[in-house]
Amino acid sequence: MLKKPYKFTEDTPMTVDEPALAYKVAPPKVSTSKKFNPNVPFHCTQEEFLEHIRSIEQGKFMTWEEHQTKFHLWKQELLASR
Repeated sequence: MLKKPYKFTEDTPMTVDEPALAYKVAPPKVSTSKKFNPNVPFHCTQEEFLEHIRSIEQGKFMTWEEHQTKFHLWKQELLASR
C-alpha cells in the first residue's frame, strides 16, 4: 500500500471534521489595568497565601443543610417570578 506524504501548513485542516478554513484569529485583547490581569501569574510568599486563606476562613460558615435550604428557596422564588 502506498503511503501519502502529508504536508501540514497553517491553511490546511488538521482533522477530517475540520472545515477547510484558515483560522486567522486576532490576538486576544489584554487589559492594561494593573489591578488584575489573568494572563500574568500571581506571585506571593507562602505566608501571604496562608494569611489570605485564613482571612477567607474567618467569614460566615454555612453548613451544607443551610446552603441547600437557601438554594431551594432561591430556586422556588426564581421559578415563581418567571
